[in-house]
Amino acid sequence: MSEPRADPGPLERLGISADEVTHVFVSHHHLDHTVNIALFRNAEIVDFRSARRDDQVNPHQGEGFKLAPNTTIWVTPGHTPQDASLVVDTAGRPPGLHSSVVALRPHAGG
Repeated sequence: MSEPRADPGPLERLGISADEVTHVFVSHHHLDHTVNIALFRNAEIVDFRSARRDDQVNPHQGEGFKLAPNTTIWVTPGHTPQDASLVVDTAGRPPGLHSSVVALRPHAGG
């Protein structure tokens, strides 16, 4: 049986390399939502209660934590007690994010 491999194709089609991603938000810690996190070697991994980069773990308050200026974590237990949602204020533009794992990269130009 061959090992499953990650498909970087969806990011590559958007012109994004996994090494460019600065943050990855994880809605909960089931394996099907976390299996490819190691692809994002330069990213800070953020969940319902902490932000992790390399071997550094920085706790945060969870509810209301700002991952970026227009992104806020809401703690939304249900599927698991640790469920969280990432709310993105798109300032009237249609949201472009819909996933249990969201990869963010800096906006070009700032």
